[in-house]
Amino acid sequence: MLQSRDLSLQAESSDWTPDKEPVTEAAPNSIMPFSWPRNDLDQLLSICIPDVVDCEWSGGFCINNPQSSVVSMRGTGGRKIFLQCTVVLQRSSYHVVFSDFNDLPTPYRIENHSLVSVEYRQSESRSDMSTLQPGSWCPYHWDEPVLKPHELDLKVTGGEPMKVMITPTPYTHLSALVYENAVYLTLSDTWKGGAPAMRDIPLNQLSSSGFRAIRVDEKLASSSSRLVLDVPQGVQVLVKQYNPHSLSQLWQVKESGQLMHFKTKLFLDIPGRAPNPGTYASLIVKPPDENRHQTQCWRFRDNGYLTCKLPGLAVSPRNGLLHDGSDAVLDMVSKNPPHIYFHKRRPGCGAVLMTTSLDGPTVVIKLLDIFSRKTYNK
Repeated sequence: MLQSRDLSLQAESSDWTPDKEPVTEAAPNSIMPFSWPRNDLDQLLSICIPDVVDCEWSGGFCINNPQSSVVSMRGTGGRKIFLQCTVVLQRSSYHVVFSDFNDLPTPYRIENHSLVSVEYRQSESRSDMSTLQPGSWCPYHWDEPVLKPHELDLKVTGGEPMKVMITPTPYTHLSALVYENAVYLTLSDTWKGGAPAMRDIPLNQLSSSGFRAIRVDEKLASSSSRLVLDVPQGVQVLVKQYNPHSLSQLWQVKESGQLMHFKTKLFLDIPGRAPNPGTYASLIVKPPDENRHQTQCWRFRDNGYLTCKLPGLAVSPRNGLLHDGSDAVLDMVSKNPPHIYFHKRRPGCGAVLMTTSLDGPTVVIKLLDIFSRKTYNK
């Protein structure tokens, strides 16, 4: 063996742990013989770099076939450390050469073009999840190269994981990486800067549209009187001070046009069929009911009003009082109710698509927000 830096080497077996097998130390630019300590176990080699403090042992890899490959080790936070491994057969011996990877192209590159953080790791491996921030990329190679098929576990932080097979053939994975993207229903008159103009379209078209769903913490960070629709207990909807840590203030926009309360899984509604003429009806949450589409299907109007299918009515605080603890009601539009918009808790549309392509010898794994065209320069 010949190597360009200090290396520690171990034989790896199926029940391998770093403390089970003897460690062989190799100095830089040295040549040393190597043989397997036991022939009855898998003949796989594992290495680490002792002078890199946070370097972990690599997964086992084969050195009994002439080839040139990349050996991947992990550092703190999932940082990748690479070495080049070249195996040459001369007469009856394999010569294994380890050298610095330098600026050689890595076998894989993961690019996160989405608007949310994505976690990843090799499926079925011992490695922990690593996190790739939005608008960033990282070189990649398999932690366990002999573990096949080569698959990645991917998930948006806080979402459900998805297993995908990675091949050199360019393709688009048919299943999207889905994550929860709840919204706040905000009374924009109490939020600094108001709200952006929008068109009069149904909620089921807004759920996948980003043109008016702005992030709360970006636009309104300096406001001290931000009010939202909340269901702090029971089924009564109240106007409450915005609290980024409260699940009771979150809602989900359904394709049917319904607004589902995130915590109770009930839907925005009123107690009866309709308020009496000249009066208001309290807003509550109820189970879904196909017979109540008049009061369970909602629309954000271009004038800023949140309305159901009952004409002349819009969501408002009781008696128009914009303060913490007011009852939320369905009242007459003629009383000039406040503007209500939804603001996404997290950026993006709630679904991330994965594609693969080739950049020279590198397989590029791209993560894309389905409805976003934002990219970055690598």
